[in-house]
Amino acid sequence: MSREEFQDFIHAVEHSLSLREEINKALGDETLIIKLANKYGFKVTIKDLEEDSSAESVNAWFQASKINPIKK
Repeated sequence: MSREEFQDFIHAVEHSLSLREEINKALGDETLIIKLANKYGFKVTIKDLEEDSSAESVNAWFQASKINPIKK
């Protein structure tokens, strides 16, 4: 699955109360999250979940490490 397709799944979770409730019940169980995604037509793999976690960590690091320009 591409990063864009995974983001589509995240978008669906954010905008569907029933899907969000199902995902909340599945937190901590990657296999169940993948089954739910597949149930709704998204082809999510464990690799997608791991890569998203890594990407979020890197993004958070860049945001925290941002150096503001020197003001004169």
